[in-house]
Amino acid sequence: MPARLTKPHAVVAALQKQPQPMGLTKPLQGRALLIIQTLIAATTAQGHKASLGTTQGAPPPHRRRKAPPHFSITAQGESVGFLVPQEQDRSEHVPTNKELADAKKYSWMRIPRFD
Repeated sequence: MPARLTKPHAVVAALQKQPQPMGLTKPLQGRALLIIQTLIAATTAQGHKASLGTTQGAPPPHRRRKAPPHFSITAQGESVGFLVPQEQDRSEHVPTNKELADAKKYSWMRIPRFD
């Protein structure tokens, strides 16, 4: 995998031009584009074709698994779509004594479910 994109494939260049490519955060966006570039370069070297998908940016959180692909690769007449979502790690929030006391005292106080 290259350290940086110097001559991106047309699909990667098109993804770069979108305002928030694939809905990823900035730290992950560059790495994802490098991985996509490597995948496309390897498959096109074997004579397969890559094309830009229909998804523009990130799909809504409740529809991320069923959204259209960001790009697709066609090999031997079969097209495989790729959607690159960003998973979010979260853990259950353990409320502090202060949060519990404030929730009892103030009706508007909300204790978060996750950290």
